[in-house]
Amino acid sequence: MTKDGVDMEKSCARRMKDAKKTLAWMRRKGLNGFGFWNLHSLYMYPIFIRSQLEYGLALRPLTTLELSPLQKFQNTCLRTLFSVPSSTSIAALHLISSVPTIKTRNLRLNASYFYRLHQTKDTRNLMLHTYRQGLEALYPPHSTSIIKATLR
Repeated sequence: MTKDGVDMEKSCARRMKDAKKTLAWMRRKGLNGFGFWNLHSLYMYPIFIRSQLEYGLALRPLTTLELSPLQKFQNTCLRTLFSVPSSTSIAALHLISSVPTIKTRNLRLNASYFYRLHQTKDTRNLMLHTYRQGLEALYPPHSTSIIKATLR
């Protein structure tokens, strides 16, 4: 945390460090093309590894500089999962595995988070209530401009 909020670069680096440890441990246990079945590996990847990468991604859309290390690590995970060389097309691996890119996942999580935040009627959380009142002042409730502003 900084005075301006969450330092996403440090947060992403710390989460990637933990995810790398998890990947190394799971690789030894059989998360590769010769261990678990690919279907089982594809179930385990989002549960154990991607969940560590995604923690906090819903707070805001990340910049390309913040996303690139996360995407490179996800590419490494997919290559490990299928035991393919580094020259294999990433687009093909995403297509085969049905795993979205980190950018797509970040935007989806962010839109979902702010939609739930905007639609809640819970006024017990003062910060949330104040935030919502500010949003309603800037963006009328029946406007899609909040979604457009979130995805910029």
